[in-house]
Amino acid sequence: MAHIVADTNVFYNLGAGNTTREQVAGAGDTLYYSPVSVLEITSKLSDRTFEQRKAAAKAILDSKAKLLLDPESHLTLLFGNQLAEEPFDWSQAVIATSQSPDLPTLLAGVPDYVSRVSRRVSVDVAGSWREVTERQWVEDMLQIMADTIPRFRAWYNRDPKQRKGNKPRLTGERKAEFMAETKAEEWLTTLIKACQDRSFFKAHRAENFEPTAEFVKKLVSAADGVTCYALLYTHYLIKLVTEDMLPQMNDSGDLELFLYATDDNHIIATSEKRWLDIATRAGFQHRVRKV
Repeated sequence: MAHIVADTNVFYNLGAGNTTREQVAGAGDTLYYSPVSVLEITSKLSDRTFEQRKAAAKAILDSKAKLLLDPESHLTLLFGNQLAEEPFDWSQAVIATSQSPDLPTLLAGVPDYVSRVSRRVSVDVAGSWREVTERQWVEDMLQIMADTIPRFRAWYNRDPKQRKGNKPRLTGERKAEFMAETKAEEWLTTLIKACQDRSFFKAHRAENFEPTAEFVKKLVSAADGVTCYALLYTHYLIKLVTEDMLPQMNDSGDLELFLYATDDNHIIATSEKRWLDIATRAGFQHRVRKV
């Protein structure tokens, strides 16, 4: 029995009837969805996209997918820390979106007379998350490319029609040096340390904290658990600087899913072939299910 974490597009395909739950997760498997998917589904809502997003939210409920912790809370527990507060219940936004007859009702509040509550979704908040978090990810990746690839800064223009010639990329000796850097022990150590730093964002830390043997044991296990994510991030970056790929808005959320791929029993279900390609390069193709 496997733990299957589906990306947002999988739930869109389930909602549209383009795939079935059995294709995503077997009878004995447990299906999960991430809070990032909730934000992606509930952001940039319009009358034109509402029915598709409502269908995706309904697919989450119909498939009996279970809600994961947000990435920071997940890392908090993975690295052996205690959460400072109870995580937000993102399932309420899924329920509200699936039950709302139209966009105005969703914004005003969807009454649930059985549970005696009214649920609403703040599209502005969700949209702000996409604009700030995802756009910042794209900007960070573009900055890395500009700092790493000769002539990239002069070539890149936000308007694709204004770009002249092929995208610059690392080649020859510069490429060899970069590849050697990504294979160095310090590279992986730095990425794992970055995940540990994130684990403190939502953690409760005692003033006189003393690491126990159990804490150290969990720390070692956590380092192994985030290695899949770290290596996929590495090969994603390699594609950016050595091939024609450019960062896209949804990339950060898709890549974040691999934080949950902590062992061979936790598998990411995706409809995008490129994540299987990147995972294969990283040696973790067995943790990706293309559906």
